[in-house]
Amino acid sequence: MLIFFPSNAVEAAKQGLKLWYNAALPSLFPFAAGTSLLIYLNFINTLSRFLVPVSEKLFGISPQGFFAFLSGITSGYPMGASTIAGLYETKQISKAEALHLSLFCNNSGPLFILGTVGSVMLKSQKSGLILLISHYLAPVTIALALKPFAPKFKENCNRKQYTSLSFGKALSLAIEKSSLSMINVGGFIVFFSVITELISLTGILKAVSNPLSLLGISPSLSQSFILALVEMTKGCALISQWSEPLRLPFLSLLISFGGLCVAAQSISFLSSVGLPAGSYIKGKLISAVLSFAYCIIITAAVKTFINS
Repeated sequence: MLIFFPSNAVEAAKQGLKLWYNAALPSLFPFAAGTSLLIYLNFINTLSRFLVPVSEKLFGISPQGFFAFLSGITSGYPMGASTIAGLYETKQISKAEALHLSLFCNNSGPLFILGTVGSVMLKSQKSGLILLISHYLAPVTIALALKPFAPKFKENCNRKQYTSLSFGKALSLAIEKSSLSMINVGGFIVFFSVITELISLTGILKAVSNPLSLLGISPSLSQSFILALVEMTKGCALISQWSEPLRLPFLSLLISFGGLCVAAQSISFLSSVGLPAGSYIKGKLISAVLSFAYCIIITAAVKTFINS
C-alpha cells in the first residue's frame, strides 16, 4: 500500500509528525521529565506519609502506586504506564502491584478532554465536563472494586533496594529517558497516522465496517468508529461530528479505551521492563464499557435536571 499510495502516506506521516510536535511533545515531555525526576530522587517516599491515608484505606495500594494513579489522570496517556514502569524498574513497587496498577492507572488527561475534545471539537464545556467525570469514574470504580484483591505491598515490595540518586544524576537520567520516550511516542503517532490513511484509501475499512452496518449503524458512522479505534485524537474529531445521543457515550468509550495507538505506546513502556500487557488490556476494555455507561447515566441525569 505504501508503494501504491506514496504521496498519501508521506502526507499522513507529515500530519502525524505535526501532531506529535505541536500537541504531544509540549504537553507530555514536561510531565514525563518531572515524574521521572521525582522517581529517581525517591521523592515519593517523602510524600508517602501524606498519601497513605488515601492510597491504602481507599484503594488498598501503596503510596507509590497512588502516585502512578495521580500521574495517569493529570498527565494523560501514556504517562500512567510510563510511571508504573519507572516505579517497577527502580524496585519501588513489586511486579504484582505493577500489574494491579496497570488495570486502572493509565488514563487521559483533563487538558485533552476539556480543552481539545470539549472546547475545540464539541464547542461545549458542559459536554467536556460530562466526558471528564464519566472517564475518571471508570478507573476509580475499578480500583475500588479490586481493593480486596490488591497485593500486600508492604510484604511484596522491597523498596530498601533502591536509593535515591544525586540531583544532577537524577536530572540527567530523567531528561535522557524522557527524550527517548517522546521519540517512541512520536514514532507510534506517525506510524498509526499512516495506517489510518491507508485503510481509508483501500477497501479494507469498508469490509471491516460491514458487520456494524448489519446492526443498523450507518456506513459512515461505522467506518469513522473503526478509524477512531485505531487513533484516538483523529477518532474523537470524527465522532464529535456525530449527532446526539450517540456522540458523547461513544466519545467517552473511545477516550477510556485510548485506541490502538495509545495501547501500543503504553504496552511498549510496560514491556520494556518485562511487564506483560494482559492486565492493561483487560483494564482498558472494562474502563471503556464503564465510561460508556456512566456517560449515558450522567447525560440523562443532566437533561432531567435541566427539564425539571
